[in-house]
Amino acid sequence: MKAVAHRPKDLLDIQAVVENHPDLDVARIKNWVKQFADVLEMPSLWDDIEGILK
Repeated sequence: MKAVAHRPKDLLDIQAVVENHPDLDVARIKNWVKQFADVLEMPSLWDDIEGILK
């Protein structure tokens, strides 16, 4: 999952997917990314992805 890798290129790739697929299930994405963020103790994972999804 690119959100977990969290490299600058991955964040750009996520942004491109969001721009090309406006019908994404944001609630589902939020659920999974927040779970990974909690397990990895990296709250910034969700913070950065949330900014892209808005």
